[in-house]
Amino acid sequence: MTDMDKTYTLSELRIRDPFIVPDADTQTYYLVASLPAGEEGRQRRHQVASRDLETWTGPTVVFETPADFWAQGPIWAPELHRYNGKYYLFVTFNTGDPLPEGAPLPEGELPAWWSKFVKRGSQVLVADSLLGPYRPFRNAAHTPPELMILDGTLWVEDGVPYMIYCHEWVQIRDGTVDLVRLAPDLSAIEGEPVTLFKGSDAAWTRPGMERYVTDGPFIYRMPGGKLLMLWATLGWFGYTQLMAISESGSIHGPWTHHQRPLFMDDGGHGMIFHRFDGAPFGNGAPMLTLHHPNHQPHERPLIFELELDGDAFAIVRKPPEGYPFTDPDLPMEERIDNLLSLMTVGEKINCLGTIPNVPRLSVWGTGHVEGLHGLAMGGPGGWGRPAPVPTTQFPQAIGLGETWDPDLIHQVAAVEGYETRYMAQSKRFRRGGLVVRAPNADLGRDIRWGRTEECYGEDAFFNGTLVTAFVKGLQGDYPRYWQTASLLKHFFANSNEDERFESSSDFDQRLFREYYSVPFRMGIVDGGARAYMAAYNAYNGVPCTVHPILKEITVNEWGQDGIICTDGGAFTLLMTGHHYYPDLDMAAAAVVKSGINQFLDRYRESVHAAVENGWLTEADLDAVLRGVFRVMIKLGVLDPPELVPYSTIGSEPELPWESEKHKALARLVTQKSIVLLKNADKLLPLDETALKTVAVIGRRADEVLLDWYSGDPPYAVTALDGIRARVGGAVRVIYARDNTDGAAVNAAREADIAIVCVGNHPTGDAGWAECPTPSDGKEAVDRRAIVLEQEELVKQVVRANPNTVVVLISSFPFAITWTQRHVPAIVHMTHNSQELGNALADVLFGDVNPGGRLVQTWPHSIEQLPPRLDYDLRNGRTYMYFKGEPLYPFGFGLSYTTFAYSNLRLSAEHLPADGELMVTLDVTNTGDRAGDEVVQLYVKHLRSTVERPKKELKGFKRITLQPGETQTVQIPLKAEALAYWEAERQRWVVEPGTVQLMLGSSSADTRLDAILRVGVGSME
Repeated sequence: MTDMDKTYTLSELRIRDPFIVPDADTQTYYLVASLPAGEEGRQRRHQVASRDLETWTGPTVVFETPADFWAQGPIWAPELHRYNGKYYLFVTFNTGDPLPEGAPLPEGELPAWWSKFVKRGSQVLVADSLLGPYRPFRNAAHTPPELMILDGTLWVEDGVPYMIYCHEWVQIRDGTVDLVRLAPDLSAIEGEPVTLFKGSDAAWTRPGMERYVTDGPFIYRMPGGKLLMLWATLGWFGYTQLMAISESGSIHGPWTHHQRPLFMDDGGHGMIFHRFDGAPFGNGAPMLTLHHPNHQPHERPLIFELELDGDAFAIVRKPPEGYPFTDPDLPMEERIDNLLSLMTVGEKINCLGTIPNVPRLSVWGTGHVEGLHGLAMGGPGGWGRPAPVPTTQFPQAIGLGETWDPDLIHQVAAVEGYETRYMAQSKRFRRGGLVVRAPNADLGRDIRWGRTEECYGEDAFFNGTLVTAFVKGLQGDYPRYWQTASLLKHFFANSNEDERFESSSDFDQRLFREYYSVPFRMGIVDGGARAYMAAYNAYNGVPCTVHPILKEITVNEWGQDGIICTDGGAFTLLMTGHHYYPDLDMAAAAVVKSGINQFLDRYRESVHAAVENGWLTEADLDAVLRGVFRVMIKLGVLDPPELVPYSTIGSEPELPWESEKHKALARLVTQKSIVLLKNADKLLPLDETALKTVAVIGRRADEVLLDWYSGDPPYAVTALDGIRARVGGAVRVIYARDNTDGAAVNAAREADIAIVCVGNHPTGDAGWAECPTPSDGKEAVDRRAIVLEQEELVKQVVRANPNTVVVLISSFPFAITWTQRHVPAIVHMTHNSQELGNALADVLFGDVNPGGRLVQTWPHSIEQLPPRLDYDLRNGRTYMYFKGEPLYPFGFGLSYTTFAYSNLRLSAEHLPADGELMVTLDVTNTGDRAGDEVVQLYVKHLRSTVERPKKELKGFKRITLQPGETQTVQIPLKAEALAYWEAERQRWVVEPGTVQLMLGSSSADTRLDAILRVGVGSME
């Protein structure tokens, strides 16, 4: 064997399947791996040596395949073990020989890319010295080659040696990790193999796949005596290092799978060794080595320090150091210049996913989480799989909108951002990411849209105001770093589900500028968001994923310089849905050149191909990746923790979602989201001292339903729970789920008051893209009806007891025309809040005066709505263009008290084109209860030269007044808010003329008005 005395740094080595053996006698680490075939084409095993794990010398060839050996193909997965005074090298030998007739083959039709069925087997080589030479026991594999067994490793238990190995997924679709006994000298196997577990047993494998990979098992004894097995499978980001635990400490198991992967970034064949220095385990710090990426010929070994993580390990993610990009005092762009200069093309392509890690450089980026109304680490969408974690859950986004309270929305987002940081940084969890896919800045232009629940309403200014508040709450108040990064979705005009994968939202430039883009612009320009998701749909025939407006407007005009990502699967849909490109390689080039820098899709092969074909250059990759790393720097993940004020979150012993502060906020927000729609004869609030029996009726009364983007709450109070807790033992509460066998009618007759809880099911109570009930809707399904099927139950109850309160718990407006005519009291609230029942009881019994307001126009019937795919608002959409009388207008909501408006005054009679004025008025609580009023400012252009809405919301403020109290309310109005977009000259124009200002409690109830003269000018 020949020594080649070359010196390498770790990053210069190009090997796969690294296995490190520390030799304590010489204080040397030996790394065994593969060498390319020699001059005669024979495969070789070699070692390189190091004393510091950084500088390596060698290689020393320790085995070369004999010319007459049974296998002449590549050699994989070397594992070197000392046993009974000798050294044993476990390797996998490959051939190009097809499997013999009768060998096991998978059933069914196989994909064209499926690997070939060839002979391969695990074999043990033996040597008297660590440095070899190693020799086979005989010219045959230990395991039958027709069974395609690979990656054998040694474990000795009670003096008995075993080989643990993988049965190839290619042959059996669902790969296994098996065990077989070896002869005392390891020369052969004895007995029959036993399966320890299957690839599909692990929660982190991708569900529903055609195959489940098992790869590279390695066994390690933990300090407490349990066994830890490292093994790899094919996960969402390539090869993923998983951990399995044998609680019994026996190789025979049973084996359970750890909830967190050890390494998710396409790394294979992990193994654990101990460093000579350090003392956490008595024999030196535990270290992990593996190869990354899992793609020939780019593999290189990586080495990480490990720390205990419950029954398993976690990688110690130390901040990067030693490069200019790690210097927090350098300008951000210089840091990014340096980082990009150090990265390979492959690493850059990897960073176009949602977790921009560069493990070789100790760059640990952060990924995405959902969070429309609380961090989602559970819920119907399975966001916390495989081990959901509860988090604070607030009302659905449409319910947050109904608070009409930006300050409160800011608090909600701040709590969510804190819990997101806690989840990511706490050693107890280490879950999720710091890029939060929220808020949804889309507009609810049509109440049939299945995802109406995710937006804040139908008005662009209103939604933009709440979007801005939510962004600021998530990102925090510290100027240099963010608590989390807010990722807006879905840019833009994304409000139909059934056809979303191929539909085009078509409208003119004015509607784009003045309506559909407004919440996104406000979130970016006013809120400071630097991340958003492009929508599935097209705009005027061009898919949003590749639309020029991504760069031309959001980047060049608005200053968006961070993350722009695709929606899930949207990249592939460019070919399969929109049929915009003939293949994915061309689509990948277009996506990157459009400004997209994160794919929520399988993309790597196509981007590699686009680079190889010359359609993308490395400079193109650098240009988009700058935005990704700007966000990472703002999140502080590249900087020393002591500089980042949010880095200590997660060290607190109390779980934040269990704190009284977060519980109280959830209750407060839910209270403020409740809208009183009707209260004839002041039936509400209820006086419990005058009640003996209350009937609570309806299936929605005894459940808190979660939507697709919800997490799991730490607890959930149903309407029934809340009412029972509120009245205590003084009032009898009876419950009927429905009217089966007359249960609801009997309960209503027996009670003094009947409370009927009805509404939609936010997941349709069905599978993906299924909503059996026509008025239900959700992601992938638009509503087919807007009538309430459960209104029949309301009719039955009212006939039995006219003293009925209807509680509509819904994600959408409903055409409840019969209920409005016949039921004395109606309240509306949305799903999902953990405090739903308590907040509802607070309102029903008068502890809280409802002050929520509607955020969409509620029609009498579906006939009042334009065609669902008509995106031209002027055809009758929203309160601005609605034709006829609505059931309930935009901004509507009642109170248990009354308010008077007076003394309207303007700070100026004339508003210059570049000016601003203050609208001031007095509001008085004229009733006998404290209550909240939402003062709303609308404008109407009286003699415009272009078509304008009937009225437009331009300001609002929610206030609380005690009985008899008067407050002075001030609402600012900027001239730029009155501008329209002049498409011919591509500019904003403040049109000279007169504008009517209208102030009141809803879009249909204005109490005061004034005429304002507006000056001439354009906003270039």
